[in-house]
Amino acid sequence: MSSGSFQEVLDDDVNLKSPQRIVLCSGKIYYDLIKRQEDLKNRKTAVLRVEQLYPWPEAQLKKRVAKFRKAKEWCWVQEEPKNMGAWSFMRPLLESVIGGPVQYIGRTAAASPATGFPNIFRQEQAAIIDQAVGSV
Repeated sequence: MSSGSFQEVLDDDVNLKSPQRIVLCSGKIYYDLIKRQEDLKNRKTAVLRVEQLYPWPEAQLKKRVAKFRKAKEWCWVQEEPKNMGAWSFMRPLLESVIGGPVQYIGRTAAASPATGFPNIFRQEQAAIIDQAVGSV
């Protein structure tokens, strides 16, 4: 909104010339990913934040994807279990825009959206961030 309008897709603020991995996400997990990226000074991973899932922002995503055409790996990261959240909706749409496979990074499928135990949640969250951006 700071540029005067809603942005459906936001680039990583870090100016990366040729990242090897592109991590796409939506929601607050973005802040955990960016923090870890900054802590590690990770210059091989770029984070794209999809702020609007529907209507599908195809043109905006195509523009960002073109910028990172040389990336070897594309991933979708979410906090929710695999059978919840945006993954099942996003996967075919992302693969069509990217022109290849998208890896899932997140919690395994579950009957509940959360474990109910804060320590387990923190461990799972740390594992997701480690897998997406790297470990400390």
